[in-house]
Amino acid sequence: MHGAVCDQCREVNFARSRENAVGGIYELMSDRFKSIWFPSGNTNPYPIACMPLHEILAHAGVRQVNFWSLDVEGGELQVIKVCYRSINHPLRFVH
Repeated sequence: MHGAVCDQCREVNFARSRENAVGGIYELMSDRFKSIWFPSGNTNPYPIACMPLHEILAHAGVRQVNFWSLDVEGGELQVIKVCYRSINHPLRFVH
């Protein structure tokens, strides 16, 4: 499944920089990040579904997550905020 975590269901554009050095949801990247890694804009957008984490897990039939590693090029806090609202269980964060 190709998808991304967002606060609501929608379609977004995944972007990869030259030589695939970095990638992510183009619409959610900061202007500074875009200017460094995508100076010509998103020249090869790849549309993907974006939805809350609990919906992705339900779709995949996942009932429990024991360990989750997150690296989203500076967008970790936003993802954690969205996920925290979606999960009804205690969470432990290690940074």
